[in-house]
Amino acid sequence: MRQEDYRTYAAYVRKATDHLKTGNFQGSIRELGQAIQLDPNIIHGYISRGLCYLKTGEYQYAIDDFSKVIEIDHSANTAYGLRVEGYTSRGLCYLETGDYQYAIDDFNKAIEIDHSANTAYELRVEALSKLNESKGFQSKKKNNTKIR
Repeated sequence: MRQEDYRTYAAYVRKATDHLKTGNFQGSIRELGQAIQLDPNIIHGYISRGLCYLKTGEYQYAIDDFSKVIEIDHSANTAYGLRVEGYTSRGLCYLETGDYQYAIDDFNKAIEIDHSANTAYELRVEALSKLNESKGFQSKKKNNTKIR
């Protein structure tokens, strides 16, 4: 990235941070989008924007950003920490949308990469519990169906 572009990128990130401080997630999303357009290979922009989307309940957009974090981090073969954050955050989105098996899969991947990923362990327990509850509900519903 050229020095001039880096300064512009940093300015967008500063504006996004200012928006976050006031709870303006949409403003932050907009500024981070501008930063990402300048350099789509900087992972932190996707992480931050994904977290904003998560806060606003825009789960599919968040999933897309966290998937990009995993893809960039994996392809660049950089530190595993960002990939762990990507899997954990994407798993949380799946948990929020009721896609419990996808959530469990992502939490498992985070734990596989970093065995001390406590948040992933805790969220996996929650996802497993909800998955079992939903299966139990489906089983009860099936058993209560009357044949006429």
